[in-house]
Amino acid sequence: EKACPTDCEYSDWGAWSPCEPFCNGTTTRNRTIAKQSSLGGMPCQDLVQLDTCSNPCQDCRWSNWEAWDVCDKSCAGGQQQRKRLTAQSQSGGGKHCEGSDEERRACHTFPCAVDCVLAEWTDWSSCVPWCLGTHNRTRYVKTAASADGAPCGHLL
Repeated sequence: EKACPTDCEYSDWGAWSPCEPFCNGTTTRNRTIAKQSSLGGMPCQDLVQLDTCSNPCQDCRWSNWEAWDVCDKSCAGGQQQRKRLTAQSQSGGGKHCEGSDEERRACHTFPCAVDCVLAEWTDWSSCVPWCLGTHNRTRYVKTAASADGAPCGHLL
């Protein structure tokens, strides 16, 4: 009696692998040979199946920067900041937003104006010469004007 050809026999397909990369990737599953073909039967073929896959993925996206806040000082170096919001949140295997949601910078870095400050007038001097002479009084600068501050008045 002649033996008949036998076809290749396989195990059941295994589970699909996770999608790699997570967004727009591929997935595979495997099977094994349970029994080799013989005597010219159908030979064993594909042991791996490949398929495209995709998961819901969204990259994070920032909004435009808001306007700069008002400077916290009018002179001598203040700070101001601005913010931005998340316009689209990251989901699934999407990329996270890079960078910060706020920025700070120096502002009004110029020196503050200082007005001149004068001391009080001194007492009047004696009249010289005694008859039909002149007398005077003086004062001195306690703080000189700077950075466009009000200038000093008369010292005599």
